[in-house]
Formats: sequence, structure tokens, C-alpha cells
Amino acid sequence: MQYSSIVLAASSLLALISAYPTATPVELAPRCGTTDYAVTIQPIDSALPDTSFPPTNYFNLLQSGGSATTSGGRNMDALVAINGIPNGAYGCQLQVSFPAGYPVIGQGSTQVNVFTLQAPFNSATTWNTTPAVASLWGTATFTSGGTAIINSETCAPNLYFAFEIADDTADGSVAFTQLGLPNPAGIQLTYNC
Repeated sequence: MQYSSIVLAASSLLALISAYPTATPVELAPRCGTTDYAVTIQPIDSALPDTSFPPTNYFNLLQSGGSATTSGGRNMDALVAINGIPNGAYGCQLQVSFPAGYPVIGQGSTQVNVFTLQAPFNSATTWNTTPAVASLWGTATFTSGGTAIINSETCAPNLYFAFEIADDTADGSVAFTQLGLPNPAGIQLTYNC
């Protein structure tokens, strides 16, 4: 009698398990909706304060002889614009990312400060006409084979930043070539994350 009760219970359990719906595999969505590699890099140079330079894909920061406010000091900074961010985008995150072995050249002080700008810039912008800084937005060190998240902010159709060597008293430099798809390297903006 006990044996038939156990068999009956086991049969009922098997019937219940086989009738239970099974999960259909789902493909997971990527963590972030979009990564934008289309940045404009505009160099500015304290040694040539009234000279504008054409936008470039070569990112180059330099500080020598102290900061630009020091007698004999020189700064080459980079203004960066990311334009065309769609309306309704959210979770804008600025980062720098380089594949392993990608040439990121740094000497001396290589930590970089990133500031938001209060207004846009254009190809005629010089050291003396750079828009005012809104705030220090983040600090990062750029290394080959790594990703540094600088910060996140509310998205806007156009975002403007200034990059400079962080230490105001030490000589330093950071340089790399900005690349988009298919082999991206450098400054990136992710959104819809």
C-alpha cells in the first residue's frame, strides 16, 4: 500500500513537471543603447593665444614650464565637441577607451582634467576666445588597453568639453589618434544606458 502511494505521488509529480511551461531563451540587450565616436577635437595653444587651429583627429595635451599662467609656461589643451545627440537620449556618459596595444603616448604628468564649457566653440576658437568653463567634470588617466569613465551628465543635443593636464605645476603630455568605427579608440560618449 505504501509502495503504490509513493508510485502514485511520483507519477503525479512527473506529470506536473512535464506540464510546467519551459522558459524560451531570450537574447539580452546590450547595456548601453548607443556609443558615439564622432567627436570634434579642436586644439588650443597658450603660446599662440590668438591662433586658431583646424579640427583634427589627433588628441594632444602638453604642459611645459608650469601652467600657462606661469611666466614661460605653455599649455596645449583640447576642446572636444560631441554633436547630434538625439532628442530624448538619456544617461550620457563620457569615457576614453583604447584597445590593448593601442599607442597612447604619455610623459611626465599624465592625469587629465575634463571641464564642461558654458558655450559652444568652433574652428575659429583660439586660446583667448575659448568659452568659459562651467565646472570641473572629471579626471582620468588614459592608458592603452583600458577604459576610463570620466563622468555622466544629462544629455543635450551638443556637449562641449575642455581637456587639460591636471597638475598645474608639473610638465606632462598625453597624445593619441582618435578613431571611429570599425576599430574605435579614444573619446566616446555612450547614452541610453
